[in-house]
Amino acid sequence: MKKVGIWGAVMILLSASIAFTADKADFDEVVAFEQTLKSLALSVRGEVDPPPEDTALIFDGIISGVRVIEPEEDGFRARIEVVSGEWRELEEIMLYKAYVEISGPDFFRRVPSRANREPSGGVLEANRRVVVAGSFAGETVQEEGSDEDDPPVPVVEGFYIRTIE
Repeated sequence: MKKVGIWGAVMILLSASIAFTADKADFDEVVAFEQTLKSLALSVRGEVDPPPEDTALIFDGIISGVRVIEPEEDGFRARIEVVSGEWRELEEIMLYKAYVEISGPDFFRRVPSRANREPSGGVLEANRRVVVAGSFAGETVQEEGSDEDDPPVPVVEGFYIRTIE
């Protein structure tokens, strides 16, 4: 079976919007499709404009870490760190990241934890490539123990996360 890339997911999304007779203007009102993990990270650093308010974001990246905040199914909450990067010339890599806050029983079933030892579906764990749909929820500073000069990190409330196999 062939691997589905980000463009395959994009084509499915666009096809779905056509099937529901939504046009581009309708889509643009609810989704900031031009946003990427890079542009989101640069926006909280003040280098580019922030994402439009009241719109959904869709971006891809790789899970670099999952921290379960509330492990029980009823009140399940976790924070997923999603990263992407790019080479600058041949010697430097620029890293962009966001924290994706997730909650609810649907995500409980997909995140390995002590309370859920047998996750199902597209398991959300480190080194998985994902597409995230969510809304911009603000920014935070790096986790404890990080350098004071580290830039703020965007926080996204995740609605859907799809693993790309």
